[in-house]
Amino acid sequence: MKKIKFAIIGTGNVTSEHISALQKVEGAELTHIFGRNKSVLIELANKHNVLWTTDYLEILRNQEIDVIDITLPSGLHADFGI
Repeated sequence: MKKIKFAIIGTGNVTSEHISALQKVEGAELTHIFGRNKSVLIELANKHNVLWTTDYLEILRNQEIDVIDITLPSGLHADFGI
């Protein structure tokens, strides 16, 4: 079975819950995390052994990412999702 590769946009409190949920889904693989707070981003990425970036366009350009999970505040979902 081919794994579905996920990127997460955001490093807030809900992000950890999304990561925990993804880890329980057979065939799901978190590969990247995007965030603006570099210290929190690096800590989270290292904890879960994934790549990190502060460049949102890097996530969009990556042909290997299948799904982008937006964990930002609701008011920012459209800005990053449309």
